[in-house]
Amino acid sequence: MKTFRPVYLERLSIKWIIFFTVLFIFGFTSRNYMIDSSLHSDVAINQWDILIHFVADGDILYFFIFPFTLLLTGQLLLKEWNYLVLVRNKSYLKWMIYVSNQFLKRLLLIVLLWVLISFIITINIPYGPTWSDNALTNQNPYSLLYAYQSISELSPLLFYMLQIGFISLFLLTVHLINTTLFLLFPRFGTIIFTSLFFFVASLYSFKAFFGWTWINPPVYTLLLYIYSYFDSLLFPIMNHILIISVCFFVISIKAKKYQALSLYKEM
Repeated sequence: MKTFRPVYLERLSIKWIIFFTVLFIFGFTSRNYMIDSSLHSDVAINQWDILIHFVADGDILYFFIFPFTLLLTGQLLLKEWNYLVLVRNKSYLKWMIYVSNQFLKRLLLIVLLWVLISFIITINIPYGPTWSDNALTNQNPYSLLYAYQSISELSPLLFYMLQIGFISLFLLTVHLINTTLFLLFPRFGTIIFTSLFFFVASLYSFKAFFGWTWINPPVYTLLLYIYSYFDSLLFPIMNHILIISVCFFVISIKAKKYQALSLYKEM
């Protein structure tokens, strides 16, 4: 229980209050947009229109949630990078696992708040177990729901869960890349550089798109892009697994070299 205590305390901090408030505002803005667009196009919506539009909105992800998680990663790296924590974890690899575990707890909190707000903003919205008329008829030019439904051929519940899953996997992968680079170059400047690089690169790829499809973050996070550029969900998943494996492999090599150097100095 003690390992969860810092995360529980963080829920009361200004940082998390601001996060919840801003995300709540984004949520109601998304809700009002879907309601207004459905009235303008005279097509019915249900709760899935609100839920899916909210979690699949690239602007919310790349302008707010992603930089917030970059901030969390930077704070964790600076907070846990001290001699006592390193000694307690006994190796760089175990320290990386420890820090990633702390990040996962915060990521879980982000997802829970995101889901909570998602369902709050659907209050008084008609309920339906399947896609709405808005998603099935393509009569609303202001909505991407038809594109989500037609290109994925998934149920709205599965689409909603997969979208959150891919975003979470992307955020975890970026955290591990930042952690790996910090362990290789343990300086404050490394955190600043990598955070700014990922933030700017993700915004550019979302708005303009790089020439090489495989280096664009949206094709690994947003289902609309994933289905548009890949034949299967397996490729982006395998790509995440590959990057995560490389990160742990690199740090395991560094950990072995560090241990070998320590043994050499003791001789």
